Amino acid sequence: MSLSGGLDSRLILSAATALGKKPTALTYGSPLSSDHKIAKALADCAGLRLITGNEFTTPTDPSTIQRVADLGNGEVPLHHAHSILDSSLLAQTSGRMLLTGTGAEVARAFYYDRGFPGFSVFGQGVVGHTSLMDRAKRYIREEYSKSATPFFNYAPQYKESMLSSLNQIIERHAQHFDTAARFLDNFYLQNRVVRFVACGQQMLDSHYLRSHPFLNRDALYQIAHLPVRYKLASRFHRKAIQRLSPKLANIRWDKTDQPLSQGLPLSYRYPALTSRLGMENWGKNSTPMYNYSELAKHLSRGTIERSLRQMNCLNNIKDDQSWQRVQQHLPTLGFSAVWSQSKPLTVIQSITGA
Repeated sequence: MSLSGGLDSRLILSAATALGKKPTALTYGSPLSSDHKIAKALADCAGLRLITGNEFTTPTDPSTIQRVADLGNGEVPLHHAHSILDSSLLAQTSGRMLLTGTGAEVARAFYYDRGFPGFSVFGQGVVGHTSLMDRAKRYIREEYSKSATPFFNYAPQYKESMLSSLNQIIERHAQHFDTAARFLDNFYLQNRVVRFVACGQQMLDSHYLRSHPFLNRDALYQIAHLPVRYKLASRFHRKAIQRLSPKLANIRWDKTDQPLSQGLPLSYRYPALTSRLGMENWGKNSTPMYNYSELAKHLSRGTIERSLRQMNCLNNIKDDQSWQRVQQHLPTLGFSAVWSQSKPLTVIQSITGA
């Protein structure tokens, strides 16, 4: 099983150890990253063998970019392909069954855990239903915009059709659910998991058999019907880990840099609220798994220009500032491509080397 500094893999490990199982573990990236350090601490605590790769792996090497493009069929951004970046790690682990946390965020209020008090009201099906559903739709659009906006900056001709497609999908889903929370959770499963997360998982098929405990039918049903208060602030994950394996709960969490068993201070329970009040927000502050900053250096301007020409976007790049924006957002372009199911897919295939 893969281990990181997050909660999904820790919960799977907690369940495994509670059942007396001892899977072999693996982790990715730089030994200096919090994910790597916490994965090692978890493995040591559970008495597991931990397989690591080459700490000098360069994810932006042209051969690596080509491999990601081939395995992901051009639909997976490079920075979401960390499971196949390290060829030495693949050589040590290929052919095994790999446990992953795919789908786990259905238990973590992916679209609506905004860090404000009172968000359990999203589980309310009567009072304020219309306004809550309108807000839920807006949250999906905002999440989409995080990666789509840079794309639209140099491909404005696709904006109207892609946003129209998104709105149609949102409206089709919304009419089937009685609460905003259930609508958002199902949208996450049926769209983000199916159309984005699954693309990254399918890349693993050349190397592993795959198992997704959070997508087990019974587990998914129970998790999907949890009261909303257990989904906010990762409460279900935190409580389940503490109950299944208190010793694993005593290891720090990468988001807070404190033992998970200590709970969450106000600034981490309600990050959006405390940010507005000018207080410290949460998030990882350590060395990342991999350094993607060199990506633009490994892709020639000619390669990127050919991609933009295929999309009829090259004429939109009128000055050096526009060109710099394209280079700055190379790693995130795959998000837009996966959602669109339209012509923009060609730019990702070209940029990633396919």
